[in-house]
Amino acid sequence: MPVFQTARARRACVLMCLIAFLQGFVLYAPVAALYRTGAGLTLTQIALLESLSYVLTVALEVPLGALCARIGYKRMLVLVNFVFFASKLVFWRAYGFGMFLAERVLMSVVSAGLSGCDDAYLYLAAGPEEAQRAFGRYSVSGTVGLLASSAAFTLLFSDAWRAAALWTAVFYGAAAACALALPDAPASKADRAPLAAQLRGIADNLRAQPRVGLLLAADVLLTISGQTVTVFYSQLLYKRCGVPDAWLGALYVLLTLCALSAGASWRAARHLKKRFGPCVFLLGAAGCFAAGFARGPVLCAAGVFALQFAWYAWQPYSARLQNDSVADGARSVILSGYSMAQNLGTSGLSLALGAVADVQLTGALALAGGLCALGAALAARYVRRAA
Repeated sequence: MPVFQTARARRACVLMCLIAFLQGFVLYAPVAALYRTGAGLTLTQIALLESLSYVLTVALEVPLGALCARIGYKRMLVLVNFVFFASKLVFWRAYGFGMFLAERVLMSVVSAGLSGCDDAYLYLAAGPEEAQRAFGRYSVSGTVGLLASSAAFTLLFSDAWRAAALWTAVFYGAAAACALALPDAPASKADRAPLAAQLRGIADNLRAQPRVGLLLAADVLLTISGQTVTVFYSQLLYKRCGVPDAWLGALYVLLTLCALSAGASWRAARHLKKRFGPCVFLLGAAGCFAAGFARGPVLCAAGVFALQFAWYAWQPYSARLQNDSVADGARSVILSGYSMAQNLGTSGLSLALGAVADVQLTGALALAGGLCALGAALAARYVRRAA
């Protein structure tokens, strides 16, 4: 596997963390839905745009992964970060369905372009032994930026939403400029192979290591549970348990702080070794059941926090294992193929959780807890077969 030289590797990791930090400054995030409705969108149109964006992202995953292999990781990161910058400029000026559709199309290109590219670039820069630590720092950098942007919105932009969108674009422009300073990543022979050979590499890699399917399935189960409960259901759970409105802001900050668990993930993994994955999933399952069946605010909040903690602790570990599994072939293409398959699985489970939540919120949390418990079994089987 081609790797960076030490000095270039250090610069690559630092710049990637700086880019993540700057892109954490989504200054309009606390009023994102209100911003859109105030600019002429209905809630139905917002949902439609999200659906269209998701479909386009899935369709672009593998083609953009192949483009990354052909033009190189640095050029792809520069291209995607400038498209990201452009999307924020469009968002700043957007009024009506057409302009917000253009913004979501650009965001689909970004999501698909980064998939398989940023993780692969960091993996090559940090090397297999330090990859999980690098992934954790990358995640934490974005979280710190998000926390700083929340404070900045409260202090400076609570009554100036358009200005918040403009300054978000400024930060994303700075991130794109940082991407220009990234060192080139070394290319492999597989990266320069014809497209048909790169696409065959996805199937060849899975045939060589069929157990990777266990890892990808487990990752989907925790991702959909963590995302659905912490992002969409947490406030409903808080209100059901009698949490006062005055606490919601503080709980949001505390929930965001739980995402910092990604930074310590590598330490826990080194200590727990093969028990790390199953333990993280069981913590997530316990959090789902606690939040779902709680009738008091403390246990409810603790359950949501436990799930968020587990979800973010898992992500760097999963990213390292997925990169470790690439035995041969174009890394960005294989990782993009993994991501496409996972996105399709996530969409089906999301619909299932939503359907259950419409009937009973407790039932949806019980289902999420069951998915996490199943993920624990899959993660345990994955590490056993890796022995």
